[in-house]
Amino acid sequence: MVKIKANYKQTTLIRLRPIFITNINSLAGLLPLALTMGDGTERLKPMAIVLIGGVLFGLLLVFIFLPVAYLIIYGGRSDERKVVIAEQ
Repeated sequence: MVKIKANYKQTTLIRLRPIFITNINSLAGLLPLALTMGDGTERLKPMAIVLIGGVLFGLLLVFIFLPVAYLIIYGGRSDERKVVIAEQ
């Protein structure tokens, strides 16, 4: 269990930077569209707001929900069983 948590932390730190850079780039492109006031923006503004929410929700899903679900599903298994399966 301790090894799984350590691997989780290491993997999260490795994956953190590229995912954050991609999401910040998406948010930077959508933010002006969501904040502009002018003619023709009444149709695009709600779409930009929904996309920003989706990007933020996806970030939350990747870094909180999926690792917790992985720990719940695979956290109680012992490492010896994984070694035997890998050798076969």
